Formats: sequence, C-alpha cells, structure tokens
Amino acid sequence: MKYKYIVGLLVALSFSNAFGADVEEPIAHGDYQAMYEAFRCSSVKDINTALQNNQTFNHKDDTDIIRSSQTGLALRKAVIGLETDQLQEVVEENPEFFKTSLGVSLVYGWTLNQFKEPVTPYYIGYFFSFDKLFQGLASKIVDSQVRTFLKSAFTLGLSAVEADRWAFYDHMLYLPYAIEQAKITPAFADDTCDDEAERATEDMSENGDIWKLIEPYTISIDDVVRMSRRTKEEAQAEAKRAPGIAIHLQGDLKATTRKPTDFAESFIEMQKYVIKHPGDCVGIPTRALEIFKSLPADTNEHYEFMGESVSKHCQNFEHAIHVAHDYFVISQKSFMNYEEEKAKYPETTSSDTFVFFKGLIKDYRKRLESKNDIDFLLSQAENEPLHEPSWGWNKSESRRNSISKLLGELRAILKPWNKSESRRNSISKLLGELRAILKP
Repeated sequence: MKYKYIVGLLVALSFSNAFGADVEEPIAHGDYQAMYEAFRCSSVKDINTALQNNQTFNHKDDTDIIRSSQTGLALRKAVIGLETDQLQEVVEENPEFFKTSLGVSLVYGWTLNQFKEPVTPYYIGYFFSFDKLFQGLASKIVDSQVRTFLKSAFTLGLSAVEADRWAFYDHMLYLPYAIEQAKITPAFADDTCDDEAERATEDMSENGDIWKLIEPYTISIDDVVRMSRRTKEEAQAEAKRAPGIAIHLQGDLKATTRKPTDFAESFIEMQKYVIKHPGDCVGIPTRALEIFKSLPADTNEHYEFMGESVSKHCQNFEHAIHVAHDYFVISQKSFMNYEEEKAKYPETTSSDTFVFFKGLIKDYRKRLESKNDIDFLLSQAENEPLHEPSWGWNKSESRRNSISKLLGELRAILKPWNKSESRRNSISKLLGELRAILKP
C-alpha cells in the first residue's frame, strides 16, 4: 500500500514539473546571454520575456563584444520582422524600453522596412529634424491604425533621440543590414526555440507570406532631405517641446468656449484637459494617459490601443474624471459648511455649489435616510438667499442643518478607507449609478 502512495506521489511531482517547465520566467536584469537567445527566437513572447526586467537594455553595455554585436542584430531582426499588430503589442508591453534611443531606432527600422529601399539620412546637423522625418514617414502609411500608432510611438520616444542625436544615429547605421536579414531569414528558425513558434513559421512559409508586409512604398534620399529640413526658428521651437506630447498640443491648451460638435473636437478637448488637470486623472492608468497625450490630431475614433478604441478610452477617462471630481468635492470638510467657511459660502440657492449639491442629492436619493431633509432642500426656490432668515422662522439654519445631515450620510458611504463589506458594496453600487448618470 505504501508503495502505491509513493508511486502516486512521484507521478504527481513529474506532472507538476512538466507543467512548471512551460511557465516562462522573466529574464533577470543584465543577463546578456539569455537576452541574446530570446531575441534570436524572435517571437512576441520571447521579446516580452527578455525585456520585462530590462527596460533600459542596450546591447552595447555587454562587455562581450561578439555577443553584443550578435544580440544587437538579433534584436533588430526580431522587431523589424514583426507584423503590425505584434509590433504594437510589444511596444505597449514595454513602454519604457521603447522610450529609449535603442527602442525608438527599432520602431524606425520597422517603419523603413515598409518602404521599397531603407533610405537613411547621412547628415543630422542643426537643421535636421528627426521629428519631421519620423512623422513624415509615418504619414505615408495608408493604414490609419498603423499610421497613428507610429506617430504616437515616435512622439513618446522623441526626447531620447534628441538627448543624444549621434547615439541614435549610431543605432541607425545597423538598420539596413538588419532589414535585409529580416527579409531573408525566417523568424523562429532555430532548434532551440519553442515548437509553437516553429510551427507558426512553417504555416507562414507554406502560405508564402512570412511577414505580411504592407505594400512597399518608395522613398528617395531627396524625399528624406525635403521632409526633415527645419529652419532656425523651428529648431528653437523643437528644443522647447514638452516631452511625449503630440505637436498640436504644444503651447496653447486653452479649451474652446463652445461645445464640441464631433469626435475630433471632443478628442482634442479631452487631450487638453488631461494635460492641464493631472490631479483629476489619478484613477486613469498612467500608460493609457501617456499614449493618449501622444496621439496626433487626426486620430480616428476607431483607433485601438491597450485593447480598446480611443473613443472608448475617452468615455472611460470622462467617467473617471467625473467620479474623482464628485468624490473630491463631497469629501471636503469645508463643502457647504456655513459655520467654518462663511466667507466662501454661496450667496443664493442658484449658485453653482448649491445646484451641484442638489444634483448629488437627486442622484443618491434612494440611498439616503433623511427623507424630510431631501424634500426640504429640493424644494428651495431658485435664487433664494442662503445667508439670511426668511419671514417668521430661521430658514437658513434649517437649511444648514439639512445640508449637514445629508453630507454626513454621503461621506459615510463614500469614504474609501471604510473597510466593511457593506460599505464596499455601497460604494460599488453608487459608483455604478454615477457612471450610468454621467455617460455622455
């Protein structure tokens, strides 16, 4: 009997080890040999595994010169050979790496690979604009999803390029050879890479379309010179650019006085808002905000990043901003507190503060217990004085008492530090109702 138990245990352990072997462990920071092997395999999974803990990776930091050179080539081939959706996945998965000089050069190399010949500039002096070059190349791409992605990626990485233009130029020198190698050598063609990747390569080879490239465009060195030339004034303006923000958002961020009439206008207004009011965006993922601020003015509402369309991101941002704003206002001790903030207290019931408060009461009416106070406050006549008593009785004092009761109830429900299950459920329900109310 004991023997059977031992055999069963060994079988269980062997299954456990087998399954455990399939789990990819991120490569440790600075493990150049493992990085080289991962890039040589060229799959999205291998690239992400290699870069996860190596967002500042530069193959030139490796003291083994031969391995350094081979790793650089393997990395360039791997990224340049990706399909369009794969490239975006890798860039979004490794945001900090693709804001480095090396990372930007890989996106640039991928872009060059979409052209008939990989023409690179041979002069990058004061009157040469990398921004104009990048945006110009991206503008020639017909597919709007790819075009917008490239413009965004180049905007996010421009600061690293400008920080050391000659270091970036050095990365560029190796791109033409890597592009040729990517076209010749199939990805995953190595017996040390996983079977799934090899099968994917075989399937693609049988279809005769390994890279599924965009129809190649034509560009000449004259085109490069023409699109990348800048004046002295443009050079000075580029030097003052805020990092990671699209060109149309540089400088004036004043909102329009009229309501936006279409998606393009509302999109740009939202971009301006999140730049001007970072404190209202604490509930929005940092990466989503970064990409959002880098998108060009002609971004299509169906453009997708991080798994959702840009129009859906706009809705999510608006909800998050409204919820954060409502909670901020309702949680302030001075809000509608006549005794402590008399000088700031609104003069009449038509003031923005009081109207906002009445709106909150309406929104949360079903959850509040002080029904008489709710009815009393909602019945207040428009433009009625708040500071002075009305004829016959002290209406201001009654109003203040009603406000105090209802604020106490709202704050008790919304306090995020209340850990009880019932409070969490209340918060969840209230936020759900609030989102539904605030939906544009």
